[in-house]
Amino acid sequence: MRSNEEYAVSRSAFTLVELLVVIAIIGILIGMLLPAVQQVREAARRITCSNNIRQIALAVHNFESANKTLPEGIDATTTIGLNATALVKVLPFMEQNNMEDNWNYNVKADSNIDVTQFEIPSYQCPSDDAKGRLVATTSATRIFSRSNYVLCFGSDTMMANQNGATIWRPYNPDGVDFTTDGIFGVDSEITFGKMLDGSSNTALLSEVFSGKDDDGTDNSGNCDSTFCVDVRGVWALFLPGSSWYTHFNTPNGAADAGPVGGAGRSWSINETSPWMPVIFGGAYDEYHAAARSGHLGGVNLAFGDGHVNFITNTVDAETWRRIGSANGGLINGDF
Repeated sequence: MRSNEEYAVSRSAFTLVELLVVIAIIGILIGMLLPAVQQVREAARRITCSNNIRQIALAVHNFESANKTLPEGIDATTTIGLNATALVKVLPFMEQNNMEDNWNYNVKADSNIDVTQFEIPSYQCPSDDAKGRLVATTSATRIFSRSNYVLCFGSDTMMANQNGATIWRPYNPDGVDFTTDGIFGVDSEITFGKMLDGSSNTALLSEVFSGKDDDGTDNSGNCDSTFCVDVRGVWALFLPGSSWYTHFNTPNGAADAGPVGGAGRSWSINETSPWMPVIFGGAYDEYHAAARSGHLGGVNLAFGDGHVNFITNTVDAETWRRIGSANGGLINGDF
């Protein structure tokens, strides 16, 4: 019979089976840990995004305090037509005074590349890939930094009625009804006193994906332009999904609608990817873009009073549209 000392000597190493069991257990533990780490990281990114949105909401409030009105969603007061966005006008209140000081309001955005090419970190969500990317609209000399935050143009579309007028090259707004039921719109300039539903019940801004085609090389869709880029998530452009959105569709919901065809005024069509929802050509009073984000299950939304909520994709459609309206006169449901 073997002594204990002899048995101990014979057990000085692991068997192959024991080693494989230990490796399997470690693999299982790592597999359980990685999703938890990813969830923690995404939670941190969502908090950062919420803080960015809150900062923009505060900038809008400070603009209102200084000017006694909110900034226009899109400035169209000059003869050049649709031009500077509210995200341009609040730059001084985002500690970006130099950028707004150098913006030339007498020319269009694509002639302001000395400003548009620079990134604004507070305009970018860490759950998207906007950081470090530039989009070229029509040529390499017309470049814009990417962004992820958009201002609410109400519960429906970009404007009430274009009435067949031309509002882009040339600009002729005669007969156009630019009104929306949201806080922002073309030449909106509303005050908090006009938010009849209460600022705490009215959407101010939310999120959007930055476009994925920066240089017009994505040919996956049916764009009829030779230079068709995805211009969503561009804070300096006036197009749907660039600097504004509506509550026509629920968060991350059905297809957006916008222009197709003009160089620099289009984005790629891809019916199978939520990153590039279907769009179509038509009148500006048909255009709308949904709030969209890289966060699991919903989007961050800032209200008129500055507070931020996370709204899930499953929010009731009627409730969502009421939140988008500033003067619907109806009580919002649970969200």
